[in-house]
Amino acid sequence: MIQSDLQKIYTKKIKDNNLNCDDIMDIATTIVHQFIDEGLCPNYGDGAKDPYDETHFEYQDIIREHLETLFKIK
Repeated sequence: MIQSDLQKIYTKKIKDNNLNCDDIMDIATTIVHQFIDEGLCPNYGDGAKDPYDETHFEYQDIIREHLETLFKIK
């Protein structure tokens, strides 16, 4: 999905106060994928030194928790 399409979808959901847990997870996942693409976060199984590195899941959980708190979603 093109970033601007994603922005349009979630901008409308935020305005309508219609975000749910799945939306927050999608946003967190998109952010972490961008981190991986930029080389800021290792990707599980990408052939890195530690193929079992799950750091990106930890990043995703931290971002998700903060967004859920920010948007008061449980």
